[in-house]
Amino acid sequence: MRIFPARIYLYDGKLVRTLETGEFGQLTYTEEDVLVFPVGLAGFEEYTHFLRRQPPALAPFEVLLSLDWAGLRFYALPVDLVVSDYQLSLGPQERALLVLGAEDRPSHCLVLLAWPENEPPTVNLLAPVVLNQTARRGLQVIQFDSQYSCRHPLRERSASCS
Repeated sequence: MRIFPARIYLYDGKLVRTLETGEFGQLTYTEEDVLVFPVGLAGFEEYTHFLRRQPPALAPFEVLLSLDWAGLRFYALPVDLVVSDYQLSLGPQERALLVLGAEDRPSHCLVLLAWPENEPPTVNLLAPVVLNQTARRGLQVIQFDSQYSCRHPLRERSASCS
């Protein structure tokens, strides 16, 4: 089911859209806010348009909201909050899909959260979501030949007392 904005209007020379999400209320966005995933995400290949939001109440979690299917959303964390020395590998094809030059770095690398019922939460380090915010492109990139897991336990950082 395709989501259509509740309202479209012109503001400061840009087309602005509003989207009623239910869970996050009404969101306002422009075309510059839309991330295109040329091949979708694993298991959701036909859904290619997403908004990236960081609701303060969910910090440090982020949400990727589908503009193609009502209710489809992915919760994520910046990978460096989970593994500080994460090694991302991007090949020429991934770089092309992300519109990244050979020396360019992605703007963000997120890991998707899974929280099955009655189980502790995990994140997918094996297939992070890589973003080029400048080009408004995103890609889920499988890290072949890596030690990373698709079900890495998510643990709370321990606080130290001195």
